[in-house]
Amino acid sequence: MENTGNFSAAENATLSSEFLERLIKAEVDLALAKQDTKHQLELVELEQKYKDSNQEKWGEFYEALAKAQAAFDTPKKSKTATVKTQKGYEYTYDYATLSDILGATEQYLNENGIFFSQNELTKSAANGDVFVSIETTLSYKNGLTLKKETLPLKYNPFNAQDARSIVSYLRRYGASNILGIEPEDGGDDANIAQGNDFHVHNSYPKGPQQN
Repeated sequence: MENTGNFSAAENATLSSEFLERLIKAEVDLALAKQDTKHQLELVELEQKYKDSNQEKWGEFYEALAKAQAAFDTPKKSKTATVKTQKGYEYTYDYATLSDILGATEQYLNENGIFFSQNELTKSAANGDVFVSIETTLSYKNGLTLKKETLPLKYNPFNAQDARSIVSYLRRYGASNILGIEPEDGGDDANIAQGNDFHVHNSYPKGPQQN
């Protein structure tokens, strides 16, 4: 029998079934695409809400910190350091301890929902040198935290006096920095922490070998 190009009943049934499957698949793909688009829009909306909410939280945090700073007392310089240079001269200077700094600030931080904390961080260099830095954190009651890390200073962990001096300096410096208060006489203090030689203040007589 000559082929006239017409499909048989079985072939028509197969084509109808394939067409129906493609139609169903297209409808499913379209529905999924719409659902995915809706999901993406929901994610964008949620992200924007989170950003707006986060901005409000940071605004609350900074407002609380500003109120605390406005009430800060001037830290007392309760300690006096005596420095002896390598050339044999001595001079003294006053500085505020960490207790002095916190005594002038911590009460007002806590009253405004802010918690102060510090963490000691140590890192080893490839040549074996050990460096220490202090990470200072202000934590607010809404869950946000503000962190600042000092620059690392090299120290000898096996020399208790050297290590204590450097860590103490970094803690005071980190606290003054993040709280926005006037730092202590930090230039000499920093040099002392690193064990450097010092120039004698002008108020002291110059020795014959000193320019």
